[in-house]
Amino acid sequence: MNNYENLKIKQESSHRSSFQKMVEDDKSYTYLDVENSHGWSRNYPLYKLEKFFRHIAPSEIVTIGDGKGGHEAQIIKKFGNKAIATDLAIEILEVAKQRNLIDDFGKEDAENLSFADNSVDYCFIKESLHHLPRPYLCIYEMLRVSRKGIILIEPNGDHCYTIGKEQYESSGNYKYQFTLKELVQCAACLGFNHVAYGYSPNVNYILNCFCFQQEFPEKWAKKETRPAPMELAGRLMPCSIKYGDKFQQSKPNFEKAVDIWYKSHDPKINPLLIFIIFKSEISPQLKDILRECDFEIPDIQPNPYTR
Repeated sequence: MNNYENLKIKQESSHRSSFQKMVEDDKSYTYLDVENSHGWSRNYPLYKLEKFFRHIAPSEIVTIGDGKGGHEAQIIKKFGNKAIATDLAIEILEVAKQRNLIDDFGKEDAENLSFADNSVDYCFIKESLHHLPRPYLCIYEMLRVSRKGIILIEPNGDHCYTIGKEQYESSGNYKYQFTLKELVQCAACLGFNHVAYGYSPNVNYILNCFCFQQEFPEKWAKKETRPAPMELAGRLMPCSIKYGDKFQQSKPNFEKAVDIWYKSHDPKINPLLIFIIFKSEISPQLKDILRECDFEIPDIQPNPYTR
């Protein structure tokens, strides 16, 4: 058995046991909820792309590595598209489907998708490529099965962003980091010269700073009583967790805080890179939508030898 096959078996086993335990402990119900500060901050890049998703609706979109509740599929569905959530481990996706939170789901190996060529409109993957033994195979597979293009969100390798302290995760994968240059080159090598890219900030950091400053102004005023940067950049702090009506009431202020931070910093320093490869020319209308979402559309010259 090849090494990558061993890694894949280990990853599937690790995820399946983790997801199954969440279902058995009934924690999947809480985790499935995207309408709280945890869900919103975790999935902010999708909300940043809301205008894009609504513009392409109704499209059929396959989400890959979406096994922790089908969050991406849930949100893409809310934006008017048909979303099919997939993962190697589908225990929580089964619960999401039972509760009618997603349109459909399936067990899929991201490096060897079962979909036919050009059978769906788009493929989408968020922060899952670096979990794979052969991440570029997944990119090739997404391009194979999609008619219109692929959307991927990954840690921003250009910013020397580290995914945790170690190079390897307990499930066995190496934490691969993608740079903008290599993704542009990947698209160009395959003959796809219509791409767009943007960045997404560390929403946990922004919300923690905002909420802590609001609720504990006297502690925030002094550096020695203020939380450490790594604490602010990690998971949401108790002061930032607002569920239900509380979250909905606070959401406009959260959105404003994130927008102010994003507009006042160089986008390239943000921890997440959002990259879209289109399989045909981008329409003027879609270009306008992408620019409204703070996306750049680079000019990649087509291959003169394949015309």
